[in-house]
Amino acid sequence: MGEDRVRWLDEALDIEREGAECYERAASECKNELCKRVFQMLHEDEITHMRRMEEIHAALASGEGWRDGAASFESHADEVRGVFERISDEFDKDVRADSSDLDALKAGMELELAAIGFYSNWLKLAADPAERAFVERLIKEENGHYAALSDMHLYLTDPEAWFMKKEKSTLDGA
Repeated sequence: MGEDRVRWLDEALDIEREGAECYERAASECKNELCKRVFQMLHEDEITHMRRMEEIHAALASGEGWRDGAASFESHADEVRGVFERISDEFDKDVRADSSDLDALKAGMELELAAIGFYSNWLKLAADPAERAFVERLIKEENGHYAALSDMHLYLTDPEAWFMKKEKSTLDGA
């Protein structure tokens, strides 16, 4: 079973590496400063995921089992959400979206959906409680990344709709 999880981790590392490279490239090429900040934070999160996976990979490859605390790692998820909360204070109806920024957001959303699918399949096989907690945390992280990219895309393509959506969610208490 350990070898099987090592293979899952190998594939997960490839997914995270692809995400990190995508976000690093997007941050360097992005025209919109807010979009650039989001890509930078997502890049850092993917690097954090990779580091944790490499630690777990080494432990499993050496015959150790899953360790408690595998799901404990730093994240920018709250910070990314905070960026979007601050947008409403700086709301600009005349925001301009560059097509390359929108393409990068779409590519990121596709990567996040693929990662969510992969981790959801892994979760079905995870028996160890520490492994389950780790995979559940990854799913939560990737869902947060997808939400951030989706929000950014809506903000850049239709800022008025984005603002109305955010205002409605705060009025509804959601």
